[in-house]
Amino acid sequence: MRLVVFVVALLIMFAGGLSAMEVKKETFSRPITKTVTAGYALYLPDGYDAKAKKRWPLIIFLHGMGDRGDDLSKLTESLWSPLAHAKKTLGFPFILAEPQNPGDESRWGSDIPIACLDEVLHKYHVDADRVYLTGVSMGGAGAWRFALDYPQRFAAVAVVSGSGYPAEAEKVAHLPIRVYHGAKDKVVPIEKAQEMVDAVKAKESKTVDMIVYPDMGHEAWEKAYADPDLYEWFLTNKRKRQ
Repeated sequence: MRLVVFVVALLIMFAGGLSAMEVKKETFSRPITKTVTAGYALYLPDGYDAKAKKRWPLIIFLHGMGDRGDDLSKLTESLWSPLAHAKKTLGFPFILAEPQNPGDESRWGSDIPIACLDEVLHKYHVDADRVYLTGVSMGGAGAWRFALDYPQRFAAVAVVSGSGYPAEAEKVAHLPIRVYHGAKDKVVPIEKAQEMVDAVKAKESKTVDMIVYPDMGHEAWEKAYADPDLYEWFLTNKRKRQ
């Protein structure tokens, strides 16, 4: 009797289109929480007052491969970075945060940069509509990655001696962008930078420019970060909320 009941159940299941044995393909998207730990160099401008209501523009700088690790003096003692320029510039009007990548990877992800940005926004008087992003070499590619992952967080982006991600260019086509590169760069050939610039322009961007130093190699940062025009350009831009 039990065998008869089992056979009847199977016949009913097959007659119903195998619904009990159906295999589906599904996708999901859910937030997760992750903790990251890293050091960062911080510069506060002359006149910064934790008790005042004034909000200051912020520059996030992503370093290159040689500055990875846990020795923050690699950042604080730099002779050419935005921090080096800030130290030599009277009235430098930005808060400056430079997170240090503690690993040995050859690329930046966005976890440490976004955690650093949120930390600085939480602890200091930052104008969230005037957050600027820049990076050099590995950090240049990292700046592209960070901007592509969080395009709504920035007012402008400057990439120095870095390659990009042309397939994702549409995500940053609304942003003011400057790309600085040495024509004689043998580490990151200028074609890599040009490819990303062209991809952004192909998405109808009218706010991306490329500055080429004809006689420079990979060390284009020596001129880019020493040029006051870069910082003046940053200040002409405010975040466009979408």
